[in-house]
Amino acid sequence: MSTALRYPQKFDLTGTQAVVTGGESGISLESARALAQCGARPILLDRDPAALERAQQALRDENGSTPPSVST
Repeated sequence: MSTALRYPQKFDLTGTQAVVTGGESGISLESARALAQCGARPILLDRDPAALERAQQALRDENGSTPPSVST
C-alpha cells in the first residue's frame, strides 16, 4: 500500500500546483502521488520523456486525472 494514501485526510491542497523534479520514479513519484491525493496538481519534471509518460500513466490510473509533464 502506498504511503501517499494516508495524507488526504490531513491536507487539503485543492487548487494548488506543485512542481516535482525527477518525477518519474522513487520518492519523487511517491510525492506526486501524495500531492495528487491531497488535491494538488503535480507538475512533473524529468529529463526522460518516456519515463514521464510511464509516471503520467501510473498517476492517471490511480487518480483519474493526468498531471502535466515537462521534460528538460
